[in-house]
Amino acid sequence: MRIAAVIAAGAAGSMMFASVGCGQAQQTPEAAAVEEAAEPAAPKWSKASLMGDLLDNEETAAVFDEHLPGVPLADYRSMIAQMSLEELAQNPQAYMILEKLDEIDADLQAIK
Repeated sequence: MRIAAVIAAGAAGSMMFASVGCGQAQQTPEAAAVEEAAEPAAPKWSKASLMGDLLDNEETAAVFDEHLPGVPLADYRSMIAQMSLEELAQNPQAYMILEKLDEIDADLQAIK
């Protein structure tokens, strides 16, 4: 036998219905929307971003200029555009990117 319990979700007064007995919860669309809104947004830019996109954006390109001064990434755009920053960093020729990958990734994620 199932017993339905009504649980208030959040200050918006949304309702969530939990099914007790089978261990499976069912949410109303309103409760799901409140839950989604509470999750932190994924960063717009990161080491998973494609290099072509990163080089085309002034703010993200400036991150490379700061961390890799004198490295002409734009000159290699056609070769690296479809690679993520993380993939590029795994190439032996890009050892200087791998060394600074975490710092670059943190700065990219800070861009809104």
